[in-house]
Amino acid sequence: EKALRGIYLGEGLKIVFTVALFVLAMLLLDIDLLVVALVYLGTVGVNWVAVFFADLGESPRGNA
Repeated sequence: EKALRGIYLGEGLKIVFTVALFVLAMLLLDIDLLVVALVYLGTVGVNWVAVFFADLGESPRGNA
């Protein structure tokens, strides 16, 4: 339960920092929000695909 709480806290902080940095970038930089959002979503998508295809060693999925 304590470990799970730590995971949730870490993920929550990551989301808060991500939103805060997006807001900060919109306020301080001359950027197109749509372009930044699409690049961010593309990066997240590539990360998911890379994790799916990564060799995770002793992963049960890898032993099939």
